[in-house]
Amino acid sequence: MPVTAPLDSRPPQAVPPAAPRLFPALTIVAVAAVVIGLPGRVHILPSWTAYAVVAMLLLPMVLRTALPADARIFHLERATTLAGVSIVCVLSVVTLANLIAGILLRSHALTAYNLLASSTALWLTNVLGFSLLYWALDGGGPDLRLAGNGRYPDFAFAQAGAGDAVPPGWLPAYMDYLFTSFTTQTAFGPTDALPLTSRAKAVMMLQSIISLITLVVVASRAIGILQT
Repeated sequence: MPVTAPLDSRPPQAVPPAAPRLFPALTIVAVAAVVIGLPGRVHILPSWTAYAVVAMLLLPMVLRTALPADARIFHLERATTLAGVSIVCVLSVVTLANLIAGILLRSHALTAYNLLASSTALWLTNVLGFSLLYWALDGGGPDLRLAGNGRYPDFAFAQAGAGDAVPPGWLPAYMDYLFTSFTTQTAFGPTDALPLTSRAKAVMMLQSIISLITLVVVASRAIGILQT
């Protein structure tokens, strides 16, 4: 009598290959360097927290590259990447709120240098941090995109409909997400890549709002101090 498998049994899912992670890893280090370099008056958390976040993000990336077939590492790395980058984005919002509170309540304690350095650091942090978030979020992450079995994409890039103008099987690389983040930051909206999902639209709106407030409130206040 043949033995039948239970109804709830599922075949094990193959772990997708690991996509390149060099540039995202360098971006994480750059974000930490910018945060650590913020003036002391605008630091929300002690400097060691930046090192902790870097370790939380880089260690799973290294393990994912060294052990590409380990399903546990695959899920751990994706979870820590999304969590760590989300923490960076939240801290940007909190730092911006702290700067605005300082401008309104204790403007005498913040010099033009503090405000210019902080606004520049926030601007760079947002560009780099949101580029990582777009890279990790789109279509289930870089590994699923590379394997071709990801979910529906969160962003529509111009190259996807360019036909023979791009190589066959073109896929967005990290630089495409960095450019998307940069243009969103400078134009306060999508330019190169269009958001297709609600979560992509929400993240882009958040980035545009942070960028707009940083330039209009903080940077303009610093320029106003220099002109007086």
